Amino acid sequence: MKRYSVLGTAEFEQKVEAILAGIVHEFSVSVDQRSVKALVLGGGYGRGEGGVLSKDGGEELYNDLDLFVFTRKLDAVAKYTLQKKLHLLHEKLSKRYNLEIDFSTPKDVSKLSREPFSLMMYDLSCGYQVLWGKLDLKHYLPPWKAANMPAEEAVKLLLNRGMGLFFSREKLDSSSPDIDFVNRNIHKAWQALGEGILIAEKAYHSSSAKKISRLKVLKLEGYTSFPAFMDRFEEAMQFKLQPEPERYSPAELRKRLREIIPVFEEVYYKVWSSLSGLIVSGESSYQEAVRYYHGDHTGLGSVAKNLLLNFRDRSWQPGSLSLAYPRMRLYLALPWLLFGNCGPGSELCEILGVPPGQTRQTLQDRFVLLWQRYN
Repeated sequence: MKRYSVLGTAEFEQKVEAILAGIVHEFSVSVDQRSVKALVLGGGYGRGEGGVLSKDGGEELYNDLDLFVFTRKLDAVAKYTLQKKLHLLHEKLSKRYNLEIDFSTPKDVSKLSREPFSLMMYDLSCGYQVLWGKLDLKHYLPPWKAANMPAEEAVKLLLNRGMGLFFSREKLDSSSPDIDFVNRNIHKAWQALGEGILIAEKAYHSSSAKKISRLKVLKLEGYTSFPAFMDRFEEAMQFKLQPEPERYSPAELRKRLREIIPVFEEVYYKVWSSLSGLIVSGESSYQEAVRYYHGDHTGLGSVAKNLLLNFRDRSWQPGSLSLAYPRMRLYLALPWLLFGNCGPGSELCEILGVPPGQTRQTLQDRFVLLWQRYN
């Protein structure tokens, strides 16, 4: 029998099977089957490490279901039509199962040999389950090695988990804090810190158990001085497998948020070093890196694309940032947004592509807009 979790009972596994069977049925009757080669379950459940939530004496799914759609060659109209149907399926099925059912942008199998090396696709290649159709990804994807994973994947991961902390801080300041969201995102951030270090050290592995064992043998002092880092990482990995959404009160979560942000800052600067090739150990040296590392390491075709994207975002101004992919702006501005080391200035406005003299709220809104577009 297929396993979707490490800790779930047989009844839980059968529940997942039933949900997936319902998804497959809706998928198969909604899409043009001639255009689709396979529907694949990725993410934690696809690797057999999905979260198992104990609730009211039973077990429920906790994480999203990450579904990847692989197609044959499609023209623009057929691809647009498929994407529209997948969006409708996402809304219908998520509501039915009270669970986020996410469908990927359709991927043409004939182009997978040129797929960029990303953390998401590497994890998918390490563990997935074909729900509909036939597909063996090792015949299509490049033969990636974890030790060669681009350093930017670590920074991209920390950017996204840093935003989770930013939103958690906002939710804790609201009149009715979303405890589950905050608790989940603090655990995800601890997990990402460990994974970011593993990528930077060329020691990444997709398995939760391997991540723990590999991180234990690394010299973490080079990344953080926090003595309980390994304890927090193991706790985060356990939460991934068996979450406890309401374990902490709002006051305890505020304390945990105050605890993680300085550690996140330490690790972010050090992981940034592996991307930029510069020695970054704190705010001052990071600001030096910001001034130095505005270059874009891509071909002319990508430079042209980046220029167009920056024009579209009204982010163009003289200088090499207009040649860089817009996500670079987010990498450079995250320390201001999350760590609060410096107030709004002309340099920050330039990074975010807005005129000088903006308020903090305007800059925060600008950052979130760019992140939603390019995360």
